Amino acid sequence: IWADLYFGKDAVGVSDRSLGFGISVDWGNAIGAIHWSHESATARHKHSIYYSRYASGGNVSHGEQETTVSSRISSIGYMGDVQFENFKVGADVAFHNVFPQSLSKSFSDRERQRALESSVYGSYENRFFGCLDVYAGLKASFYRSSDKYFFWGLSPKLTLSYDMFNFGKLSAEYGWKHQYLFQTGLTNIGFPLEFWLLSGRYTRPQYCQYAELSYTTSLFDNAFSLNVDIYGKRLYNQVEYKGDILDLFLSQYDLEASLLKGKGWNYGMNIKLHKQSGNLTGWVSYSLGRALRSFDNPDYPDIYPANHERIHEL
Repeated sequence: IWADLYFGKDAVGVSDRSLGFGISVDWGNAIGAIHWSHESATARHKHSIYYSRYASGGNVSHGEQETTVSSRISSIGYMGDVQFENFKVGADVAFHNVFPQSLSKSFSDRERQRALESSVYGSYENRFFGCLDVYAGLKASFYRSSDKYFFWGLSPKLTLSYDMFNFGKLSAEYGWKHQYLFQTGLTNIGFPLEFWLLSGRYTRPQYCQYAELSYTTSLFDNAFSLNVDIYGKRLYNQVEYKGDILDLFLSQYDLEASLLKGKGWNYGMNIKLHKQSGNLTGWVSYSLGRALRSFDNPDYPDIYPANHERIHEL
């Protein structure tokens, strides 16, 4: 039995008198969890009960005008699994309490979003012919919000890994994922003013199908390892925040009007070289990736990069 506890808070402020603009932001999160693990002759158990909370607030001034932006999310839940031989079964349950972005330091029940998210899953993993590793899993997830929205989804996953021994390992993976929480906001200003949304009132759950091909090998008598990944994802019910920080002053705030909804495509590759022996160890990596979106809005007829896209990262 063991426990985890964490609390942290940060703040930053920037002002430019020549432009009459200033912003100060504070944000922080807290986590508490207690875990129990047990291993018997036939099975391994692991169970956790947790609580997490994240909140952010900002004060923005422009000339004589001043406004406050704040948001908050908290979750309490249970997760556990049991593994016996080549099988694993598990369940997750979480209750989410969310206040999306609001132009106020205090929140009201009108802004509150609450939902119960749960899932059950099972998987099978084994090696065949001494060189082929197979992983197959299926997860069923269920979601119900306090304003009577109900969604569910099935997320299968299949991974095949072929061990070529001295020539490395080749792996291929295909699957689906469902997610009922959204994170969006003023990504492009360099401050942590993003906020969380729940599926339901503003949008349906997001989900994707994905495929990945990877190759791993050792070099120079295991002094180095090289890993190369190629991936592609087809995403549905994506949300992007199109508002600008000046919109908080120039127009009546409307969260739903600031959200773009549509679909997306993510694809790219990752390369990582790892030096894993000798007096000096470490790694260097390079990623090339695109995150593209199209929206159900006649004012945005083309395909656009997602707010968080980083094409090159070294």
